[in-house]
Parts: sequence; structure tokens; C-alpha cells
Amino acid sequence: MDLWQIRVSTTSEAVDAVSAVFSSLGVDALEIEDIEDVLARKRASHYGEWIDERLLDIPPQGARASAYLAADRFSEKDVVAWIYKLDEALESVRRSGLDAGDIAIDYHFVPSVTYEDAWKNYYHAVSITDRLAIVPSWEADAWTPDHPGQMPIFMDPGMAFGTGTHETTILCLRALQKVMQYGDRVLDVGTGTGVLAIAAAKLGSGSVLALDLDDVAVKAARQNVLANDVAQGVFVIHSDLVAQVPPGDRYDVITANLLADIVVRLLPDVITRLEPGGCLIASGLIVSQIERVTAAFYDTGFADVTIDTMADWVVITAQLAK
Repeated sequence: MDLWQIRVSTTSEAVDAVSAVFSSLGVDALEIEDIEDVLARKRASHYGEWIDERLLDIPPQGARASAYLAADRFSEKDVVAWIYKLDEALESVRRSGLDAGDIAIDYHFVPSVTYEDAWKNYYHAVSITDRLAIVPSWEADAWTPDHPGQMPIFMDPGMAFGTGTHETTILCLRALQKVMQYGDRVLDVGTGTGVLAIAAAKLGSGSVLALDLDDVAVKAARQNVLANDVAQGVFVIHSDLVAQVPPGDRYDVITANLLADIVVRLLPDVITRLEPGGCLIASGLIVSQIERVTAAFYDTGFADVTIDTMADWVVITAQLAK
């Protein structure tokens, strides 16, 4: 499928906010390139990956968000009109107080042959914990575990968001391994490509319900669930946050790798869907948001809140009172 790529050059501090603006306008796919992600992985301890920065085309400001629109639905004239709307919507980022840089916009046509396979050269297997590793599907036959009993999560993100190697995903995976017990019921809100849901299944969950609003993500997650042979225990459905979860359903663990404002907005719904003593694992947060978000956790009724960080990224693990 041929695409139009609309790129916004910005800073590491503002790239998530820019991505949220893209999502609000509706896009076929979204990509984030951030030099801080690369540097953070280099600073990480014994788990992580090495990437040659010379191979990356990241702008001087440090980050870039790209939206993709299908060329069979958007003419160049349509794209130009869409960019005018984008520029207006980005005013919220310019006025947010974030150091957003110049917020320069450009676009170009991307024939399918230029992206379908080339990006695979930069995505390789990564050890996450002693029990979990993220393995691209095209490296499945060559992969060998770094630890006895380590389990691969085979991933093929396609056009959906998430290869499973971002700091927030790594933090969530490590937290999930710590808190999840064999047979737990797990709810994954904003599943993306399904990595957390698949991990829960491989760690021994009783069942997993994975939710996403994006049709592309739902399709990719379902394909990855099949590729990992966990379809009997993982169910992926289209849902705006927890809207499609039956009110009476209760879960032992809920994961939500989203954005700070969405996590805070989700908390009252999480409370009603967690078993007493159940845990919420929330990420997509940065260090500067810790105080505000943890206060919301306590205000909502969580009794035990712990924080782990990786570079500037944060995961909050919170237990509901028994």
C-alpha cells in the first residue's frame, strides 16, 4: 500500500504530545523517532539493545513524529488540506509550556516497496528479563535464549504502533513478571501490537482480554497472538478504553501503557474492574508527571503505589486494598 508520510520535527520532550495530536486527527499509522530512546537503551543495564546512531535519520532537535495516510484515499491536495488542520491542532502543543522546538512540518509520498522490509534491518531480538525476550518474527528460527527457560514473544508490528522495545513496554513487562501469579485474569488496555497480553499468557495467566481503539492495532495484535500460539487464552477486541468490558468483570492485573492524562481518566473505571488486592501497571509516563499521577492513584483508592524508572520513563505499579 502506498502512503503519504507527514512528519513533524520536534523535541524529545514534546514528541508524545505531537503524536497525541496526530491520533486525534485520525491516521492510518504512527511512527516516533527519538534519539533519547536510543541513548536510554545504551545506558540501560544488562538488558537492552545496541543501535548504530549513524543509521538513524533523526533531526537536530532530537525527535520526529510521523503520520501515515493511505494514498488510495488521500490525493496530494487532500494531504495539503489535512496538514493545514494539523498545523492548527499543533497550537495546543505550542502553548502547552513544553519545549517543543520549531515544530517543522513536511510531507512526501512513500511507495510501499520503500518501507515494507527496509525497517527490519534495525529491529532485532532483545532480552527483557530472565524469562522474556522480544523476537521479531523474521528472526524466530535463528533466536536462542540468553537465559535457561527464557520465552520468546514473537512480534511483527506491521503498520501498528509498538515493536515491544520502547522503555515503557520494557518497564511494563518487568512489572508484569513481578506481580502476576499463575492463573491470574489480566486486562490489557491499549494493547497496541499485543506484546503485554502475549507476555501475560506466556507467564501463565488464566485469561487475557486485550483492548484497543485502533483497528490496525487490533488486527496486528490478533496476528501476533496467533504467531505466539496463545490464541486460546488471549482475546483481542476493539474498545475505547474499557467501554466494551462487561461491568461485572473483575481482573487480578490490569495493564495500561498509555499517556498520563488517559491513565488518570481511566482510574475510576479500573477500580471497578480490579479484584480486591489486584494490581494496575501503568506507563507511558515521564518523570515530571510522577507527583500528579501518583496523587491521582491514592485519591482513587490505591493503597500501595510503587515506581520504577528507565531513563525519563516511568511505570507505576499500584495495588488495590484487599
